[in-house]
Amino acid sequence: MGRKSTVNLNLPPYLRTRVQKSGKTYYYFDTGGKPRVEKPLGSDYPQALKQYAELTINHPQSLIVTFQMAIDKYVREVLPTKSVATQKDYLKCLKNISLFFNTPPAPINAIEAVHIRQYLDWRGKSSQKRANAECSLISVVFNHARAWGYTNNINPCQGVKRFIESPRTIYVENNIYQAVYDCACQPLKDALDLGYLTAQRPADVIKMSRTDIKDDTLLVIQNKTGAKLQIAISGLLKETIERILTRRQTLKKIVSLSLILDEYGKPLSQRAIWQRFNNARKNAAQQYPILQAKIAEFQIRDLRAKGATDKANDGDMRDAQKLLGHANLSMTERYVRTRVGEKVTPTK
Repeated sequence: MGRKSTVNLNLPPYLRTRVQKSGKTYYYFDTGGKPRVEKPLGSDYPQALKQYAELTINHPQSLIVTFQMAIDKYVREVLPTKSVATQKDYLKCLKNISLFFNTPPAPINAIEAVHIRQYLDWRGKSSQKRANAECSLISVVFNHARAWGYTNNINPCQGVKRFIESPRTIYVENNIYQAVYDCACQPLKDALDLGYLTAQRPADVIKMSRTDIKDDTLLVIQNKTGAKLQIAISGLLKETIERILTRRQTLKKIVSLSLILDEYGKPLSQRAIWQRFNNARKNAAQQYPILQAKIAEFQIRDLRAKGATDKANDGDMRDAQKLLGHANLSMTERYVRTRVGEKVTPTK
C-alpha cells in the first residue's frame, strides 16, 4: 500500500484526490511502490468508493463513509451555485457542524435523530436561531448524501423538534427614525431613504445602481427570492434619487455606479453602512436620553417593515405585498399585524 496521507484526512486511507484544470476532482487509489503508482477511479465519488471497496476488500475498516465526506462534496459541488452571501453564511454554519460531527469523525450511517437533538442543544446554548438554521443545513447536506449514494438511511433531522423562534415585531416610530436620521452622515441618509421608500432588504439597497434606473423606474432583483420589481420613481423616491444624483456631481472622483457612495465616490459595503448606522444611533441616544431604549431597538433592517407597514396603513396592502415580494396577500397581512397590530372597532 502507499504512504499515509497528510492531506484530505476526511478520505479513506490511500484514497487521493487531484483537481484538474477543468475544475473537476478526480479520485485515485495509491497502490504504493517506487515510483508510486496511482490507480484512477474517476470523478464520481460513489463509483470511486465502489472501486475502492473492491481494491481494499481485505481492509473493510477503511471504507467507513463519514458525514464530513458529504460536507466536503457539498462545499465543492453545490455551494458554489449559491449566492455569495449564502456561501459565506453556509461556510460559517458548516464550520460548527464539522466541529461537532468530526471530533471524532462520525460515520454517516451512525447519525440518528438523537445526535441532531444533541447538536441543537449544544449550539442552542449560544444561539437558538443559528442552531435551527444549521440544523436545516444538516438536513440539506444529508439529502444530497442520499442522492449521491453515501447512505440509504432516512434523514435524521425528520421529526426533531427545533427551537421556537419569535418573529421580530419592532415597528420604528417616526420620531425614533427621525432622531437617528438627523445624526446620520449623508451616505447613510441616502441608504436610509432608499431602504424606507422601497421597503427592500439592506443587501438589495446597497447594490442599487444608476444602471437600474430606466424609464422612470428602479429595477430591483431581490437577492433572497430572485423576485424582480419595477418601482416607479415618483414622489419622495424621485426627490431622493435626484438628490443622490446631484450629490454624485459634487464628488471629486467617482469609481462606481452605485447609488450609495461615500465621501470619496466609493461604494459602501453593508458592513460600512452598519458601522455608520451604529454611530448615528449612539449619537441619537445621547441627544435624546428619554428615547434611548427605543433607539437601541431600532435596526437598519427594520426599515423594510416600516416602509411596507406605512404603505399598508395608507390602504395600499397589495402594493405593500408587491414591494416586499411576498407570494400572497395573507403573508403581507400577517407581516403588518405583527408590527402594529390589527385594526379593530370598539364595542358599540
